Amino acid sequence: MSWILISLAMGLGQTVPESAHVVWSLEFDRANDERGVEFGGDIATHQATAQGLVMDTVGSDPITYLPEFRIPTSPYQALEIVYECSRVGQGEIFYAHDRNTEYNGFSGAKQINVSFARTDGPTTMTLWPFWLQAPELIQLRLDPPAGVRFVLHAIRIAEVPVRMYQRAGGRPTTVRLGLIYHYARVLLTLLTRASRRRATSRAAQQRAPRSAQPAAVPPSAKVSTVEEAR
Repeated sequence: MSWILISLAMGLGQTVPESAHVVWSLEFDRANDERGVEFGGDIATHQATAQGLVMDTVGSDPITYLPEFRIPTSPYQALEIVYECSRVGQGEIFYAHDRNTEYNGFSGAKQINVSFARTDGPTTMTLWPFWLQAPELIQLRLDPPAGVRFVLHAIRIAEVPVRMYQRAGGRPTTVRLGLIYHYARVLLTLLTRASRRRATSRAAQQRAPRSAQPAAVPPSAKVSTVEEAR
């Protein structure tokens, strides 16, 4: 239940708690260091600066392939993108956990559509983990909006630690003999109710009046009646 609440909160744009730790990241804060990012044809220009990875996009499908990595997935993870965008636009984020597709592991079933806002400075977008059906991640693909100047400052995957508290009081029923007793009681209750329903149904059938059936006329009686008519 807790990971559902975390996902909903992140989907509403809330930031990752400070207690989260980063399991993977790319920071673009050095000139001429594109950190191994590869660019598709609709990225007209790209340059790494101390203020981020600056890209000018054209066409209809700008694509950036982030360098490979390998981390196990978790429902407590979140994706953070720190960016600037010259105008509002739609983008996509893909993930790959193997290479068994036509597009080297990427496909339409492994992506999420995102809306990038027009910004006047670095803005952080937080997304819930949309990759939970995969056992691990090996690469991300970021497709920025078309026809914009897009600056990528950082992209990272953070994981929120789960804190388990000791039981304050009472006795749990889900422990050894208590668990067996609990399920035996549930099973007995279900069987008892089913038996009572069957007994009630039989009693109702026995009390129901039978429809009156017309008395059968003996064949001899029909013959004698015809002869008397003659």
